[in-house]
Amino acid sequence: MVAEDLEVTAALAGTRLEALVRGRFAGSSLTQVRRVIAAGDVLVNGRPQAKGYRLHEGDRVAIGRTPERADWHPAPGEVPGLLFVYEDAEVVAVAKPAGAPSAPLRAEETGTVANALVAHDAALAGIGRGPRDAGLVSRLDTGTSGLLLAARTKAAFAALLEASSRNEIAKGYLALVEGVRRTPWPSTIRRPLVPHGPRGATVVAGAEHDGSRIPETRILRTRSGTGATIVVAEIRQGMRHQVRAHLAAIGHPVLGDVERGGRPLGDGRLALHAAWIEFPHPRTGHRMKLDTPPMEPLASALLEVRLAVRKREEP
Repeated sequence: MVAEDLEVTAALAGTRLEALVRGRFAGSSLTQVRRVIAAGDVLVNGRPQAKGYRLHEGDRVAIGRTPERADWHPAPGEVPGLLFVYEDAEVVAVAKPAGAPSAPLRAEETGTVANALVAHDAALAGIGRGPRDAGLVSRLDTGTSGLLLAARTKAAFAALLEASSRNEIAKGYLALVEGVRRTPWPSTIRRPLVPHGPRGATVVAGAEHDGSRIPETRILRTRSGTGATIVVAEIRQGMRHQVRAHLAAIGHPVLGDVERGGRPLGDGRLALHAAWIEFPHPRTGHRMKLDTPPMEPLASALLEVRLAVRKREEP
């Protein structure tokens, strides 16, 4: 099935393929247009071409899939098990269960934290870096449970981003990792993070690095159980998969992180929990600290390795 089939006129000759496709679908993002082209869903004279291909008069362009729009907002929806931890006029914090995505990838997708936030407060639909953020200042991997912070106004969102850029937002994690370390744990892991695999879907840690702008994971505390260890870690300006990649790099992958050597927990869930977040309130500037106890599957995994479940793990 072809979404659109057209012949390049003299007026369009010389146009880049990605520009032509984007121009045919109002509201589409350049990122989504490039994905459609890279997937081979756009043919020029019956053959795939690169996004930068310069069109010639008489070329026949067949667009087999419509690029997703960039101007859509998450639809209201529900996330079973989602907990509202705190809210006021500027911010709202929720604890999500493992298995729930933070934000939708498509307009028709529901069941994400962003959908639930919009259902709770429709005004959140227009707040964030992009239209699908629903005010979320940061995100968690689908398999990770725990705290997420969202801004309820554009001014609050801008203030929290500024605070993050100044390293004033701290996020704490509980991670149950493979193995019991026989040598002292490092107090800090500083390694660059490199996208790996198809479309960079997996992030891995590079060699140790002392340069600037290298993501840093602080190890605050550990407790050993039967063949596994609970690690209490803290990050400031977190990057995608940072805690998982850093712990795997020192030989202790998170349980459930099978891509990096962790034993499976089922349904892609991880024994990783965002346990607390500390930040300056965007209106008052006063520091706030919100926390939430371990959720599944971390809570059950802790008992299996004979580690007591504690509401508060940080020092």
